[in-house]
Amino acid sequence: MPTRDIVVVGASAGGVEALSRLVGALPADFPASLFVVLHVSTNAISFLPEILARKGPLPACHPDADGEILPGRIYVAPPNRHMVLTDTQVSLVAGPRENGFRPGIDPLFRSAARHFGPRVVGVVLSGTLADGSNGLQVIKARGGTTIVQDPEEAVFAAMPLNAMGSLSVDHVLPVREIAHLLVRLATQPLEGGGDFMAQDARDGGQAVHDRIGRFEAGSGSAEATGLTCPECGGAIWELPGIGAPHYRCHIGHAFSAEGLLAMHSETLETALWGAVRALEEQASLLRRMALRFQQAGSHYSGDKFAEQSQAAAGNADVIRRVLLEGGTGGGATG
Repeated sequence: MPTRDIVVVGASAGGVEALSRLVGALPADFPASLFVVLHVSTNAISFLPEILARKGPLPACHPDADGEILPGRIYVAPPNRHMVLTDTQVSLVAGPRENGFRPGIDPLFRSAARHFGPRVVGVVLSGTLADGSNGLQVIKARGGTTIVQDPEEAVFAAMPLNAMGSLSVDHVLPVREIAHLLVRLATQPLEGGGDFMAQDARDGGQAVHDRIGRFEAGSGSAEATGLTCPECGGAIWELPGIGAPHYRCHIGHAFSAEGLLAMHSETLETALWGAVRALEEQASLLRRMALRFQQAGSHYSGDKFAEQSQAAAGNADVIRRVLLEGGTGGGATG
């Protein structure tokens, strides 16, 4: 009899602590497979499998490409690869970043929901911004169970809070109680034998994952936003009918509303620092020109270039003050 034996977990800032407590409270005979995405830099070296294996009784590893899914294992997404599931395998793919991250939480959640339906339990732990919210919506739509860490316990509450604002989650619990719930869910038979065709019918016969796929293939409908992708500069579209706003470009870069705002803020900050550099270089060149004309006795031209140099330097100072005071908003931190 099928059980809820596919557990997918997403975490970001503050996530190592939460994940350590979660796996530490699981028993050695935990019958489900646990898949973990923690936001890390693409060029980082991850020691998370070793950390989690020390914190609890279950073995943990970065999965091999197209490796077999085994119960009682913790699979951790490695840096610079999305971890996705098929019916029988866990795969690593170098797809477009989502919400500025690879590995991303949503690709794992969506793939699990697509292939395992009600057998999936999705868990969002501590972190900033909203990665995981879209994936939880898909899990819920396919009959799975959704859990978020109690925001009052999370080191960073934004990810749990954004998930709670995007859908009606099934459980909001402290980490230790999440572990106890996972044990119960993994040992109780699923009603209906795990068949999720009826849930697909309630979703209008169009699962969220399929809508995304059709859009990327150029055959799906979406609303033009007039925005550009902060990753590649392509056009950004808002996909309809999937709960909280979800934005994608045709390359496949994907964002929540919070993630898109943060990435654009980061792009804006980079552009403004570039403007500061360009204005300061312009001011320096104009000062040199002013000095040359004044030395040559052409005081009118010298004064004109000196005035333009002061204006450029003043504009650079204005932008610098805005940046130092945090006037462009937050970046895409995890």
